[in-house]
Amino acid sequence: MSNLADIKKNPAKTLAAELLALNPHLTIEKVANKVGVTERTVHLWKQDPNFVEAIYDRYMLEFGTEIPAVLNAMVREAKEGNVQAGRLVLEHSGKLVKNVNVTIDSPFEKFLKSAEVAEVVSDEDIIDVAADVVVEDVGLPPRNTEDQNKRATREKKITIKEIKKEEEKAKYNAKQKEWYRWRKRAKAVGINPLKSRRPTPAQRKEWQRAVEEKEIQMKEQGLLKEKPVLKPFYNVDKNDWATPQWLFDEINEEFNFTLDACADERNHKCEKYYTKEQDALKQDWSNEVVYMNPPYSGGVLKHWIKKAYEESLKGATVVCLIPSYTSTKYWHEYCEKGEVRFLKGKIRYNDRNTAPFSSCLVIFRSS
Repeated sequence: MSNLADIKKNPAKTLAAELLALNPHLTIEKVANKVGVTERTVHLWKQDPNFVEAIYDRYMLEFGTEIPAVLNAMVREAKEGNVQAGRLVLEHSGKLVKNVNVTIDSPFEKFLKSAEVAEVVSDEDIIDVAADVVVEDVGLPPRNTEDQNKRATREKKITIKEIKKEEEKAKYNAKQKEWYRWRKRAKAVGINPLKSRRPTPAQRKEWQRAVEEKEIQMKEQGLLKEKPVLKPFYNVDKNDWATPQWLFDEINEEFNFTLDACADERNHKCEKYYTKEQDALKQDWSNEVVYMNPPYSGGVLKHWIKKAYEESLKGATVVCLIPSYTSTKYWHEYCEKGEVRFLKGKIRYNDRNTAPFSSCLVIFRSS
């Protein structure tokens, strides 16, 4: 038989289970006095698994009415910054689902799945003890912010420690790179590296001075070859960049250009072209298939992009090789109205260093 059915046969046992379920902190002595049995009898009942499960079942029924208050408390804690409370609220509301779901039947669920369902004890079989048993609502204790402050201080110390560790690592790497360069310089002039793994500052200075003196001596004798110094990209004329021939050939294979809008006698890509003196901005491009590698500096690029877009409205197809400056005003006003193809990597222009920016093709087709 089920737990409740067994206990129903003994009203005193039923009352004891009710008392212990409603007030778990009630002593055995008080339970025995209220029920009218000896303390030993209550002790024996508590050793009965059916009696214990009956207490649990009655408690779960009573606990169900407290769930909203518990949820409200967790919501309050979550708003105060308690991450664990926030996680529990989201899990309860179904907004946060864990990857692993483990289902464990509670004693009450096992009871429901049992073959024999017991009858529910009626109110007449239970002595009314509501007047004697009072469940106090003690409320929630005041929030303790001291733990949060300690945690914040601890996390701050950890962050500062990590920053210092990264700074020390960067300094160490910088020293290693510096000594690598000195070893290469010493090898180039035939001076052996320092034998000691941890030379003194005086030994280092003496060794470095020897390397520098040897470099000067070999330069004067013409024995030390200096690496060619490439002219910095930013110092060249930004309005005179010739398109690499291989890149133009690939684009021309698709479009078959009839006009090079920005060229000169040395670097024009088409038989028909406009020079700086002819000023293509004042020319008519309609009905042409135009290749345009315009000037990039001096704020003039926006005028060329506007011209290319306007000429496409007149029947021209214009392919523009320009930097990928996607945050500029002309980009949003005109480039986004065309077809944009971003080029992989950075272009190395003829007789120049590699460009410090990414490039793209903006294609305005005749409407």
